[in-house]
Order: sequence, then C-alpha cells, then structure tokens
Amino acid sequence: MHSWRVNQSGLKNYVLHLLEGAYEKDWPIYPHAFEETHREASICYSEKNVQHMVIVLLLSGELVYQCEDSHEFHLKPGCMLIIPIGSNYSFRTTESKSYSKLALEARGTLLRATCEALGLARPLLLSLSSDDAALFEKQARELDGLMLSACESSVPEALSKFYAILLRLSILANATQNGCGFPLSRAKAILDNSTHDESGISNAARELGYCRASFNRLFKRESGLSPLQYSIQRKMERAKHLLSCSDLPVKEISTHLGYANQLYFSAAFRKHCGFSPRAFRREISKRTT
Repeated sequence: MHSWRVNQSGLKNYVLHLLEGAYEKDWPIYPHAFEETHREASICYSEKNVQHMVIVLLLSGELVYQCEDSHEFHLKPGCMLIIPIGSNYSFRTTESKSYSKLALEARGTLLRATCEALGLARPLLLSLSSDDAALFEKQARELDGLMLSACESSVPEALSKFYAILLRLSILANATQNGCGFPLSRAKAILDNSTHDESGISNAARELGYCRASFNRLFKRESGLSPLQYSIQRKMERAKHLLSCSDLPVKEISTHLGYANQLYFSAAFRKHCGFSPRAFRREISKRTT
C-alpha cells in the first residue's frame, strides 16, 4: 500500500529500475530494484508491510524516516538506513526540502532468515565513512547495470555483489551497535600527535575511515570522553608536565601545544586546572622545596 503527497514540479531526477526476466525466479536473495532520486520539493511517502528489504543512502540534503510508527531516524549526507522486510515506514523532507538519495530493494525466499543471521532484521541507521559511502554507491550502480541487462549470465555476478553488500553492512552494523572494531588506541595516538584540536579530530576520523559524527560517537562510547575533551585533557597533562619539569617560558609552552597565543592557553589552563600556568608552576615549586 503506497500513499504519495508530493509536488511533482520539484522532481529534478528520478530513476527507478525494477528487475525482470532472469531475476523473476525464486532466488534465495536478489536485488529487486534500484532507485535514484533528486528532489527540490516537499514530500511525504509511506508504505506498509513492505515485501522487500530497503537500503537507503542519502547523498545530499536531509530526510526524516519513521519506522514501525514510533522510531524516527534523521538522515544526513553519508547516512544509510536499513529497513527490513515486513516493515511499515514513511519518510518526509525537512525545511530544506532538497535531497538526493540512492536506494536498493531486495527480495528472496531466504532474505528474512539471512538478515536475522547477519543482524540486519530491524531498522538500523548507519553513519558511513566517505569510503564506505562511495563503495556502496559504486556497488549499487554496478548492480543496476547488471540488472538492466536482465540476462541469465549476469545473475551470478549480481547475486555475488549483493551478498558482498549485505556482509559489509552486517560488519558496520555490529561495529556501530557494539562498539566492536573501533580502533581506540590508534585514534588516541593520532590525536596525541596533533597540536590542533579540530583539524586533528577531522584527520583522525578520515585516516580511520569514519565520518566525523560517527568517529565522535564511537570514540565517546569507548573512552567516556568526546575526541575534543580527550584532546584538551591530554594537552593539559602535557602542559602540567612542561610547567613542572622544565624552565620553558609559558609563551613557548603555549606555542608548543598549538595555541594561537599565550592568552588562549592561559585561559584554557585556568578553566581545566583551576590555576593560571604561572600560579601552577609556583605551587609546584613550593611543594618541591
């Protein structure tokens, strides 16, 4: 059951390819449809008891999905939503209205059982790294090309590519839900070697293959601190060490730690340590004499 309320004049590009021919057999799992949409108008769409799995990747803009009449998922670029077979769902645009997305639909006699085994049997929102998003888009477009041929000879390759997509999504979903596989030690090492907090965090996320939002969330889940909090904490620890164990001027220490000027460093140090850098050095000097 479908219901549409849409301004058709805002539809800039819409491609929907439904599989036919060789793919109409009772395969265990197979890609059923490829959809690409670019719209610059408001839309509200709903579907009940879908007889296929839906995998949505948002390329630009913003969308709000609601699954099973309760849980809302806010999608931004790089976000992927997995909607399992048998779901009720809807989506709508936000105030920005404009968005672009790719979607794959899958069917098959063993789809439900396979998704349960892979941990993909409930609605899941994933924040993909730029590499994972690009890989999914590439695989989806390759699948579309194979599906358009509707040739018996293309079926094995198409099924293999779709299985590969499901396996990768299973790994990402398990890592997101359990925090498993997040390289916290490596993330900390990268941040420790950076003197600039914001660019250091962005570089760490990029080097480890995460988008910034996903990196922030997983880092905090594993460490209890946000990447920014961790970076500042480590800077203050190094500052205390240098103030305690060296005769370096405060200005030189602030430069060494990546602060634009001494005033910024002094304000940050006072906020986190309760003393100005010079007062901290005097206090340490008193304790050691």
